[in-house]
Amino acid sequence: MDDHTSAQCDLFSPENKASVARFPSAPALIAYRWPYPGLSGEDSARSSLAQSAQFVEVIALTIKRKQASVITDAEVKALLPADWKHILGRWVHATLAKWQGEQHGIQVEHVSHGDGGYHWQYRMADSQSG
Repeated sequence: MDDHTSAQCDLFSPENKASVARFPSAPALIAYRWPYPGLSGEDSARSSLAQSAQFVEVIALTIKRKQASVITDAEVKALLPADWKHILGRWVHATLAKWQGEQHGIQVEHVSHGDGGYHWQYRMADSQSG
């Protein structure tokens, strides 16, 4: 491959695209008029936003931006944009389902601990890792 062709391929690699991609701003929270049973209108809106495709994009971009070989859900949660953490409040998380990760070239693994606990671990799929 020519040097300029290789450089062009590098320019459009997932790592480079993730490094320049902008996080979507957290949307304005609009309280639900008909909240979920047991939740306020605001918490119902936060719960839905935490499960939205838009927030999945934020989680995936956070994972890609880190460019680590392996990253845990706790590490991703700490790196989420402040505006998203603020608007989601207690509903903030950094969990992707396996199918959601696959859509973004991210491998998702559930890691059990001996004491009964667990964590989620993410890594870029081979085709996405440089």
